[in-house]
Amino acid sequence: MDAEVIVAGVNVAGSFALKALSGTDVIAIEKRRTLGYPVECGELVPYVEEMKRLLPDLKSYELFEIPGKYSTNETDYIELIIPNGKSFKVPFKSHIIERDRMVQDVASKGDATILTQHLITGYNRKKLDVRDLETKKKLTISGKVIIASDGGHSVIGRHLGLRNELCPTIQYLMDNVETDENVVKMFVGQEVAAGGYAWIIPKGNGLANVGLGFRKEYARKGDTIHKTMDRFLHKLDITKQYFEKAKIIHKVGAVVPIGLPGKTVVDNVLLAGDSGSQIITHVGAGIPTSMVCGNLAGKIASMHVREGIALSKYETEWKTQLMDALMRSYAIKSMWDLVSKDDARMVRMFEKLVTEKDMYHIIRGYLPLKLAVGKLFLPFLKMVI
Repeated sequence: MDAEVIVAGVNVAGSFALKALSGTDVIAIEKRRTLGYPVECGELVPYVEEMKRLLPDLKSYELFEIPGKYSTNETDYIELIIPNGKSFKVPFKSHIIERDRMVQDVASKGDATILTQHLITGYNRKKLDVRDLETKKKLTISGKVIIASDGGHSVIGRHLGLRNELCPTIQYLMDNVETDENVVKMFVGQEVAAGGYAWIIPKGNGLANVGLGFRKEYARKGDTIHKTMDRFLHKLDITKQYFEKAKIIHKVGAVVPIGLPGKTVVDNVLLAGDSGSQIITHVGAGIPTSMVCGNLAGKIASMHVREGIALSKYETEWKTQLMDALMRSYAIKSMWDLVSKDDARMVRMFEKLVTEKDMYHIIRGYLPLKLAVGKLFLPFLKMVI
């Protein structure tokens, strides 16, 4: 099989690439039976005014004018809860979306032939080796351009010698969660989510996405992601009240890239979204950046096929619009790594150094000056706080 462009993986980045490729000969490959399902993220997309603060260098924010048909809830606040129960509640307006519905709808706006239940098994320059998961038949698909949007464990990226630093996550869709449906809650601490954070993201009508990220190297001996999730739901005084009547509807595991992006253009391949580690790492937010990068990859691939524009323009474009924000986010994540191994010290640092005004800026990817300076003296602070 041949096409001008191959889109490998149809989730957020892949669907927005397909929409931008309308009018181009495209084959899309997706291992799932249903596009976008199961949902492997919290489904939060900030309002346009928040995106302007998070990603201030974007040329357009039109992508983030989310149609009401995708939104199940809208929230006005994010609340961070530290291990002693103290909270920092800051204004932050977000859509909580049906991500699978959005992926399906956006992908349908392109003209691609979409092969579902097809697994990418290998990559050769300009070709993909694919296996049909239903018939077990093997086939090879060739293209002038390949958009690799096949996730953090990108098969194509691996064959190109590229690796992402990944954090395992687990998420349950739950009903009857007793939480304020106007507030996204984030919890930190070694018992809650070693090296990461846990979340309650209300979808409306008692439904919520509940999950956590877990990094084994930050955990206590013997802890696992499943033990941590069970503890978060049933055993911690600061969390168990949310789940006394809750029921689990669905469980899913995934990985989130937490490193800085590397190469995203190699030969005729463009990496977009999680496969390119294009993510706001300090909060693990990948939907907005995947929307932007998928859209850019689709536009540049189409221009390459039609006009001969260099594929390298993709990397130039997304870095111009996103890289400063991703670097700031990574700096916050790196500082968090330095303080997250000791809950008692973390609590003291938050109580002595961090205010709700500081959290307002941190959530949006800006490290307050006092904390940026404090990072230089962290070894000393660890001795005295």
